[in-house]
Amino acid sequence: MITLYKPNETDFTHNGIGILDNNIYEAEIEEILNGVYTLSFKYPLFAPHGLEIDGQCLVKVPTPDGDQLFRVANPHPTDGVLNVFCYHIFYDLVDNFIEDTNIVGKTGFGALDQVKGALQYPTKFDFYSDVSRVANARLVRKNPVEFLLDGGQNNSFLSRWGGELKRDNFDVRMLNNRGRDRGVVIQHKKDLLGYESDVDWQSVITKIMPQGFDGLLLPEKYVTSTLVNKYINPKIRKIDFPNIKAAVGDYANDEDAIPLPDALNKLRAEALAMFNEQHVDQPLATYKIKFQELSQTEEYKDFAVMQRVYMGDTVTVQHLEEGIDVKAKVVSYKYDPLNDEYTDITLGNYKESFTDVANKVDRIQDNLDGLETSFLEKAKDRATDLINSGFGGHVRIYPERILIMDTEKESTAKKVWQWNINGLGYSKTGINGPYGLAMTMDGSIVADFITTGKLNAAMVQTGFNEFGSIIKLLPEGLESRVNGKRRMQLDNVGRLNIFDNDETMIGFLGYQGKANNPSMKGVSVAIRPNRFLSLSVYNEGTDFYNPYFEIVDNPNLYGIAGNHLWKDLMFNRTKAVFNDSGDGVARNFIQELTYTDGMKRLALISDQGIDFARLNGDAKIIVSGVRGEYSFSNATFYANGGIGLDGFGTNIINNGIFKTSGSSLAVSSATKTMLCYALNGSFYEVFSVAHKNNIDAYGELNMHNWAIVNTSLNRTVVNNNIDQPMSFARSLAKVNATKNMSSVMSSSETFTHIGEDETTDGKVKIDLPIFFQNETSDYHVFISKYGHGDIWVSERNAKYFIVESDNDISFSYEIKIVKEEELSIRPMLARSIKARSSIFDMAGDMPEEVTVDSEIGIDESEYKGVQIDYENQINP
Repeated sequence: MITLYKPNETDFTHNGIGILDNNIYEAEIEEILNGVYTLSFKYPLFAPHGLEIDGQCLVKVPTPDGDQLFRVANPHPTDGVLNVFCYHIFYDLVDNFIEDTNIVGKTGFGALDQVKGALQYPTKFDFYSDVSRVANARLVRKNPVEFLLDGGQNNSFLSRWGGELKRDNFDVRMLNNRGRDRGVVIQHKKDLLGYESDVDWQSVITKIMPQGFDGLLLPEKYVTSTLVNKYINPKIRKIDFPNIKAAVGDYANDEDAIPLPDALNKLRAEALAMFNEQHVDQPLATYKIKFQELSQTEEYKDFAVMQRVYMGDTVTVQHLEEGIDVKAKVVSYKYDPLNDEYTDITLGNYKESFTDVANKVDRIQDNLDGLETSFLEKAKDRATDLINSGFGGHVRIYPERILIMDTEKESTAKKVWQWNINGLGYSKTGINGPYGLAMTMDGSIVADFITTGKLNAAMVQTGFNEFGSIIKLLPEGLESRVNGKRRMQLDNVGRLNIFDNDETMIGFLGYQGKANNPSMKGVSVAIRPNRFLSLSVYNEGTDFYNPYFEIVDNPNLYGIAGNHLWKDLMFNRTKAVFNDSGDGVARNFIQELTYTDGMKRLALISDQGIDFARLNGDAKIIVSGVRGEYSFSNATFYANGGIGLDGFGTNIINNGIFKTSGSSLAVSSATKTMLCYALNGSFYEVFSVAHKNNIDAYGELNMHNWAIVNTSLNRTVVNNNIDQPMSFARSLAKVNATKNMSSVMSSSETFTHIGEDETTDGKVKIDLPIFFQNETSDYHVFISKYGHGDIWVSERNAKYFIVESDNDISFSYEIKIVKEEELSIRPMLARSIKARSSIFDMAGDMPEEVTVDSEIGIDESEYKGVQIDYENQINP
């Protein structure tokens, strides 16, 4: 029924000016999700009530959401027909005004509640929202409709909170989802009369490279949709999430930065949400259904189910050829109020931004079914008994009121019920009140005690005192205020939020999902940046609460942000695990271990190694550690008790390195001590001590012009494979043989060295043998050339000489040096597999061929009279 009312009508339960159904035609309602909501119709100007249809009149019309009020905006008569265009009563809000209000840290309901209080004059509209997102918005000189629906402004409700608008006469609701999925499925048809589709297959994304702040990327780079194989090629896009910042590098201490693993998980979650919630892996599509034309086709029966959907509902459109189901919402419709049916419906998935998909949370619905006979049932029984036993009262009816009294006279009555146009009330102190129980026409209920089964209200409030200490039950949660300031809020997703004196949120305790796995739910105790969370114990002596454990985000509190422990932390046979891989394997941990000897010792365990480091500014310098099967030290290692090498370190004398009582360093072994040289992965023994008072040498000993003192010379051996001994000294022996050597001694005072070389570009530099260098520069070089041309020595010094020639030529050379001073007797030690007599041996000292291990004595009497001064040869 379509009914006409006066512009200022407030009661719409009667027939108003009149009913228009008999003469109205071409009536059509059009609504667009978060857009216009209008009514248009035609009416004969001279039909009943035709002349009464005027601007500002109200028309009540059936819609898919029940009877709705529309205000006539522009009645235009033409040829005896009135063309009428109306806006939904919601647009009366355009006339009101917001001068200036600043919304800070409010949910959707909180924002609407503040806007309602900031309007220039009171309004009859009620506002509600279930959007839990917390946001800010500064509104200056705007009307409420502009704030709610102007998505082009970044401080509108749609821009900051999101949501889908539902207009129900004077109730304005901004909801996460206005409709729901009722299981309606239709099949996409081509070339079907009354059905149009516009499918953009190029808009699909099946593989996302999420990029965070400053180019932050995932190690695996991409997040892939489960529908990727439904298309010919993967459809890859880079999506920026600049609000996801990792606490690394220059941003390590930024307040809005989060740990790198958390940032990477958040990138993954955001990319998955684009597939699971925004459905970017489905083509952008719109489907238009015109029921009048479609009714002429055989397929109409397949689409008749669409008459059962509502604005915002989700419909599944099956594309059978492509094997893809597209989820699309009812985003607009045209409705015939005379026949109560849709004429057009448009489905689309291009308005997903209307819903705050980033802040969807699961709702908890308390189930109160199955309660036994409770206080509610008992209250009902008591009320029934009171009413049924209420005989003997006195009823007095007046034109303007009804009185029910406990006595016949109004002057003597104490218990009084009074009912008039303004409401219904009960007084226990007489007709003049006060009325402690009342229901008034403005919707208020006054009662000292209410027993109820289900209370549906936008806000329930109770006070503690006159200073604003109250508890409010709002759609967004249970709120506690102290002196007018919000301190606690139990919100509609099961979280207990805590606020400070300026109503800034400190943190919360409650229900939460994981960023990288939203379906996994748990309990979280969380704080905002620069806050602290403390587990404390009351101290009766100080009347304070002493912290035992604190999570501190403000570095100014203790000098560093992090977890602070003020009491001993006990691990009862458990591990302290350090692992960020998320694979559930304990790879790095501290644990008390029980060994085979029954002893319990603390162990630092890692499958990669352990480092001991020190700080140098911000740099971490590794001092020592464990790698693989070995330990290492990069700095000075102090072992005042010595180093034991016997397996347990208990007997450092048998195998160890230690400091003696005389502060000398000792390397001790009960078996054998070796000094070795490593080469190409192998080691070679050079010196060893295997017996008391015995050293074995397996290499050349170069004394660098220093002497071995307090020694008995048993023999010298020569390595046949060494051309130039590293040290050379003259002995007093007689020459008993001439050997084929590169360095020989030809007399007791003259030394000779023979070699060969060739000039390159007419020049060559020849270094003196080591045993000649720095001895004297008074030496001679004799050259024999092997070819034509002149050749000469152009330079001599104590280290080398230079030979030059007219042309490049090969030559041999002989170096002679004469030393006049008496030389000390110095043993030359060299390694040889086979030893033979040498020109440096004493006469008759050795056989022609001996082994290194043989021992031959030397007659020391041959050395008597030789004066050897070692005083200046000992290195201080």
